[in-house]
Amino acid sequence: MAVHVAGAISLTAQGYLKVAGSSEFTNAGGNNLWSNAANWSDGVPTSTVAATIKATSVILDVNAEVKQLKFANNIGDATISNPANNNSTLTINGTGVTQPIQNNSGNDDIDFNVKVILPSNDAESYSNTVAGGAKTASMTFSKELALTGSGVTKFVAQDNKSVHLNGILSGSGPLHFAGITRANFGSEFNASNYTGDITLIGNNSTVISNTKDNNTFLPAGRLLQTE
Repeated sequence: MAVHVAGAISLTAQGYLKVAGSSEFTNAGGNNLWSNAANWSDGVPTSTVAATIKATSVILDVNAEVKQLKFANNIGDATISNPANNNSTLTINGTGVTQPIQNNSGNDDIDFNVKVILPSNDAESYSNTVAGGAKTASMTFSKELALTGSGVTKFVAQDNKSVHLNGILSGSGPLHFAGITRANFGSEFNASNYTGDITLIGNNSTVISNTKDNNTFLPAGRLLQTE
C-alpha cells in the first residue's frame, strides 16, 4: 500500500518518521545552501511547509516553494541571494496562513536578492504580510517581486517599519500598503511589465520614489491610489 504524506520528512530520536509543518534554516551544514538538508532542522521545506530563517545568509541554489517564510527574532541583517549564474526563484504560496512573509527581526533588514513569486488567488491570503515585527525592521526586494495571482498582496508595516522595492515589479495582482507603511521605490525599481494597481490603505502611508529616468515607476493606465 502506498502512503502519501505532505511536508518535510525526518526521523525522531526514537527512529519514527516525522512530517514537519515547519523547518528552520540554521546553516548547520555550513555552506548556506537552501538545497542542503543539513542546513534545515526538519529537512528542506516543501510547498506545504513553513520555513523559518535563523541565519544571516541563505543561498537559493534551487527553485523553492514554501507556504510561509519567517525570519527569527534579532538574527541581524539577512539576505537570500542566488549563487553566480543562477536565477532560482522563491515561491511563497501563503496556503492556510495569514502572514506569508513575517519579519520578526528587530531593527534589521531582510533583503530578497532573488525573484520572489506570490501566486495566491485568495484575496485574504496575503492580507497581513508583515514587514517588521518590532522596532525599525525593513524588507527589501532587490531583484523581482512577481504578483502572479489575482489576490491582493498587502504589506503592513507599523510605526517606523518600511518596505523597499528596488528591482522589477511584475504580474497583475493588486499591491496594497497599509498600517502606516513607508514604501520606498529605489533607483532600480521598474514596473514596466506590471499590469496591476497600487493602493495606499488609510491616510498615513508614505511613498518615496527614486526611480531612474529610464525606468518605469508605473506604466500608462496603471493607478497609484488611496482608499
